[in-house]
Amino acid sequence: MESEILLVQLPLGVLVPHRLTANLPMAAASLILHTRHDPDLPPHLRPALLPTTVANRAGDSALIREIADRQPRIVGFTCTVWNIERVLYVARRLKEIDPSIAVWLGGPEIAADSWAMVDPHAPFDLAVEGEGEQVFVSLLKHGGDAPEHPLLLPGGKRVGRGKPIPTLTDLSTIHDPFLAGLVEPEGDRSMLIELWRGCKNRCAFCRYHQSRPKSPAMRSYAQIEEVFAWAREHDIGDIYILDPSPDQRPDLPELLDLLSRCNRSPQIPIFAELRVDRLDQALASRLRKAGITRVETGLQTVNQATLAKVARKMDLQRFQNGLNALANAEIQVKVDLMTGLPEDSEDGLLDSCAFLKDIGFARHVQIFRTQALPGTRLRQMASSWGLTCEQRPPYFVTSTRLWPQESLDQAIWLAEEALEISQAPEDRPVLQAPRWLDNAIIRHRYPNSDAVLQLAVDLDRQDGMESWNRERFVDIGTALTLWIKARDPTGHISAICRGVERMLQDNPFTSLCLAIESEPEIPRDLFDALGELLDRHRLGHYLPRFHAGTTSTVRPERRLLSLMEQRQRQAVDPDWLEALRPVAEVVWFCRCRDWEEALEQIKAQPGGEEDYLLIDLEHPVETGLPPHFQRLFDATAAPDLLLLSPVHLHWAWTQYQAQTE
Repeated sequence: MESEILLVQLPLGVLVPHRLTANLPMAAASLILHTRHDPDLPPHLRPALLPTTVANRAGDSALIREIADRQPRIVGFTCTVWNIERVLYVARRLKEIDPSIAVWLGGPEIAADSWAMVDPHAPFDLAVEGEGEQVFVSLLKHGGDAPEHPLLLPGGKRVGRGKPIPTLTDLSTIHDPFLAGLVEPEGDRSMLIELWRGCKNRCAFCRYHQSRPKSPAMRSYAQIEEVFAWAREHDIGDIYILDPSPDQRPDLPELLDLLSRCNRSPQIPIFAELRVDRLDQALASRLRKAGITRVETGLQTVNQATLAKVARKMDLQRFQNGLNALANAEIQVKVDLMTGLPEDSEDGLLDSCAFLKDIGFARHVQIFRTQALPGTRLRQMASSWGLTCEQRPPYFVTSTRLWPQESLDQAIWLAEEALEISQAPEDRPVLQAPRWLDNAIIRHRYPNSDAVLQLAVDLDRQDGMESWNRERFVDIGTALTLWIKARDPTGHISAICRGVERMLQDNPFTSLCLAIESEPEIPRDLFDALGELLDRHRLGHYLPRFHAGTTSTVRPERRLLSLMEQRQRQAVDPDWLEALRPVAEVVWFCRCRDWEEALEQIKAQPGGEEDYLLIDLEHPVETGLPPHFQRLFDATAAPDLLLLSPVHLHWAWTQYQAQTE
């Protein structure tokens, strides 16, 4: 009998098609594994997981159809700050198709003061706060009613105020999503592992510690050895430890000894988040011996009044000593700064940047805008602490007592300038030059997925216009490039707008890059009309708001491009180009036989412009790319403006560039 319960974890939205999604459904897989340890659950109540090829890549229309076709009785969503808005959109659409479907929510977004919980009309039936495995089984056994655990209903109403269901005492029943085949590593061969559940820190901007206020839960050493053996057998590239601050474990020396023994032949690089102010040189050396090669650590700010307010004590000398110890042990480190914390200010941010520059770690910084996340003490105390905050995701702090909004909005750029770094998202257009031949519409799909990342149509062909008018975009992905070819598209403006509107109405959470291939010097009215259409279909959801302070792209999730052939460039009126650029991003493209011809085109690029150059290699090679990429990198003054086709080549190029810089 097929399961009546379907679990879904939706990914972080992206501005352009990405090679990886980084959406590994560990939470949903843990629920499934825990149910397998209860012999009393009948088969139809043992949940299934929506395939990640669908959950990670499918656009809204395809996602909703895939879920509805499985005819589940219950759909459970893992909810985060970055996907809750889309989760509720999908849930509403599912209930329109079948009102009998029950929607259950869980995950870190679920709290009584979450934007979704406050809405009395939110399309869900119940939500679970905190750790979910034990509660989930109890809900299944009691037909959706677990009176001994506080649940949330639409409108934030709480039910079930009896004795809470106990949390897991160890992690043995959820061993292991990868070994069980529920989660698979993506193209970078990364693996996640949870070794410890619990946190002794009480940071006001985090609520991880709230779901387990007392004793932690651990994974057994035998299971850890089993995970590393599996990782070696399956050629895992690196392992990401999910635990917050493993340095707080009382058995840390024993754990590192275990990793030193089992993470060998070959040693797999490990990533961990640590409090480096607790490290000395001996411990850093033991970390490196265990295979920990990358560490992320939170400084947040050097403002001691701020750190005291958010319960984040920090001795700056010990912090510096810990960073030096990691560097001496050849462990890479990323240091987190937060803008918008209480009692901090622009001067405090500059002091934090100066501190990191003085100790030689300016190039290792990540900057985040403070989020007043649901359930956190920071959100609960915001008013009394003089903070103003957004009421829906991403819940940014918009001003503080000492930091006005106008200044705070510019804070990340200010810090980047002070540190001489950039952390702008990878938002270059992703374009695959079509090989038209006998096709009027060409679909390019994501690797290992049926979802379309680029749809190209030639409107100069009669069958192209007919196909465009019939197109319903039912298989597009979470980020899409629409490449529309027409020598003079002004005659097709109504048809283009109708098609784009159909696509956006049924897939509002899909990021769109609308690229118009045409002859140069067409009337700008076309781009004005398309820009107005894209403006009308912008959603005020997480993705564009989250990137508002990190990208200068107009409409980052609804972009408009003008594509023209490079060979025509010299004949184009500069005044026409200057008038076009504020309305549409300009891409010049050319087809090259080989890398030598590509280099010639790059060297011929005029300097001082911000137009993209798209090079389409007719016969791209699959191996030996780094030497070619290095020549491209050396030949151009603006590698960020260089695009490569086919898509797999572009992804390899952007990855190489990021590593090189």
